[in-house]
Amino acid sequence: MSLNAFERTKLGPIAWLLSAMLAALLLAQAVLHDATYLLAPVAISATAIVLFQTLKNWRTGVILFIAWMLFEDLARKYLGNNMAVYFGKDVLAAACYLSFYTIRGHERRLTVRPAFFLPFMLLFGWSLLEAVNPNSPSLWYGLLGLKLYFGYVPLFFLGYALLRNQNDLRRFLLINLSIAGLIAALGTAQGISGQTLLAPVDLAQDIRELGTLVREAPITHESFIRPTSVFVSDGRFSSYLLLVWLLGFGTATYFLVQRLPGRKWVVAIMGLFLAAIILSGSRGALLYALISAGVITSVFAREMFWKNARTRKIGIAVATTVLLAALAVVFLSTLYPEALNSRVAFYQQTLSPSSPFSELAWRAWGYPATEFSKAFRYPNWILGSGIGTRSLGGQYLTRILGAPNVTEVVESGYGNFMLENGIPGLLLWLVFTGAVITSCWNVARRLRGTALFPVGFVIFWFVFIALFPAMAGGLSYENFVINAYLCLLLGVLFSLPALLEANSAPARPPRLGDSLVHVRAVSVSGASQPVRKSMNLQS
Repeated sequence: MSLNAFERTKLGPIAWLLSAMLAALLLAQAVLHDATYLLAPVAISATAIVLFQTLKNWRTGVILFIAWMLFEDLARKYLGNNMAVYFGKDVLAAACYLSFYTIRGHERRLTVRPAFFLPFMLLFGWSLLEAVNPNSPSLWYGLLGLKLYFGYVPLFFLGYALLRNQNDLRRFLLINLSIAGLIAALGTAQGISGQTLLAPVDLAQDIRELGTLVREAPITHESFIRPTSVFVSDGRFSSYLLLVWLLGFGTATYFLVQRLPGRKWVVAIMGLFLAAIILSGSRGALLYALISAGVITSVFAREMFWKNARTRKIGIAVATTVLLAALAVVFLSTLYPEALNSRVAFYQQTLSPSSPFSELAWRAWGYPATEFSKAFRYPNWILGSGIGTRSLGGQYLTRILGAPNVTEVVESGYGNFMLENGIPGLLLWLVFTGAVITSCWNVARRLRGTALFPVGFVIFWFVFIALFPAMAGGLSYENFVINAYLCLLLGVLFSLPALLEANSAPARPPRLGDSLVHVRAVSVSGASQPVRKSMNLQS
């Protein structure tokens, strides 16, 4: 069947309702009776429906890809860390790419090459050479590295064309924060109960340690389990919380300044994000969240001095967001003091400069510098041992494909990158990421004095954290959640200036259940042309 046939095909609301009811029934039976064999037909059916809808409409497919990616780990927990599930998101991403590049329409195309295009091509060319590096123990490592580093790069182009006016932007932000609210609520419930919820009693060996990590305050010996929410590891959960905290900060300010429908919900959910970050037990996520809040607040406060009266509301919006987030923490301390106190004790005793067990200075500089210097002790650091040899997921190549195990790993993103790609690769990476940050700042600066500046700046700040400070502690870029959002939000950021020119007057206020497509499509120049309205995401 051709893609045009897919586009003309309609699935009625009854079919979607029956499918959802059947899936919910099978999932409930599997969870209640530990009948994991029922999850296989649910997964197959869900995959078919999602791929069908993605081929019909790539914009809806992007939202389905995000949802699938975020809840994929939940299925892996109950299916014994089945790697077929792990690659489901990649199949869906490929379907989005195919649908985007095949279906022709009035799409906004990227006509000007970004400033980081040439550095990216040089880095990609060197990575291709490193994939066949003779020092690599197996070609499988090269394929793994190319997939991890470049598999989601096309999302940049999809992100650029995804939002055709500000109504689409509002729906996109609401959908993402609503999903994040559910994930944060589940993680908060785990942190309060002190139990590993949404996970089988016996986790697979590969993810057992990641999902049951316990932290203890060194002086008072108060302990707690680091929650994972729907993910297989506490680290992936905490990094996702930092992402949505930043995105929520910009969204709340944007919604309050514009007085958009849903602003109360967005501001309230920021309190949930802060509570979840505190209960996560992640010192890195907490410090990044607090530092980011200070930086964003100071930058947004400068907007009050612009002559545009609308931008002066940013100060009130930021103050409201911070105040309600702080009230959420007070609410948590009142109702669940034990859950909060154990985390506070851990933070104070390991981060406070006055504590004899403080690790603040060591973790901020000493530990990353020491781990990076260890990379020079291993062979082949000049030209590298091949991309992917120190990447996440290498243990699965050893277990499933029999690839030789690589044990020469350091806890430094830059150190591991050098061991993989050598000094030339590390220099190309620094040039490329520097060009990305510069380009992002130039775009964000163009938005100053407009209502879209808060959204643009938090995307720039997230890209900066992911590509620079977070790389010092590990290969954060290989976290598929951060990687996919990074590429997608980069495209969204570069599309924001064009959204200012688009005619975004809605026939009615956007609702959460709306699709990202609407009755009118807008080109880069702002000229609108009619297109057919597509199926609602919740129809």
